[in-house]
Amino acid sequence: MSSQRLNALILAGGHSRRMGSDKAGIEIDGQSLIARTFVLASEFCEVCRVSVRPDQMNDPLRAGLNPLPDTRPGEGPLAGILAAFESDPTADWLVLACDMPGLSREGIQWLVDAARDIPEAPAVSLTSPDSDLPEPLCAIWRPALSAPVVASLDAGRRCARKLLINAGAALVPAPSADVVANMNTPQDRDAWTGAIS
Repeated sequence: MSSQRLNALILAGGHSRRMGSDKAGIEIDGQSLIARTFVLASEFCEVCRVSVRPDQMNDPLRAGLNPLPDTRPGEGPLAGILAAFESDPTADWLVLACDMPGLSREGIQWLVDAARDIPEAPAVSLTSPDSDLPEPLCAIWRPALSAPVVASLDAGRRCARKLLINAGAALVPAPSADVVANMNTPQDRDAWTGAIS
């Protein structure tokens, strides 16, 4: 069941191993990906948190963006989502990866509007236009999923996508592939910075 409040969680605690450098600091149109995502989310949520590893709390990219440290470091995005539920267990959480350069205000509005129409779903997730699988890091996670997140992590299962599938999340096709596209490799970065600049 939907909460009345929508908070935002921006996931920025990864190691960016495939990129070879911190993805959060990659600039698109003169703004870092993490700052860009924070600004977009702030249009929809009064409370915006940035999920970080404990050792990133004082990182200059993250320190000014209301960082929220993982309480279970090293356990992937679900650990960040759990920390969000622990910090405010009654809010719905708009969960966004910080590495989606095509994310737009319109894309978030699309998701928020869809979620408003499906208040009974435990989560509402965008899907890629060419896939029927949830994009768990472009989704609204509701308090009903707090216990399943704990159970999943306790069992050593870290896949956020499988958790949403098993929980019966409502799926909404994204308005375009760009909205949910991730930037994971130097090739992705070059394609995006070349295409947008």
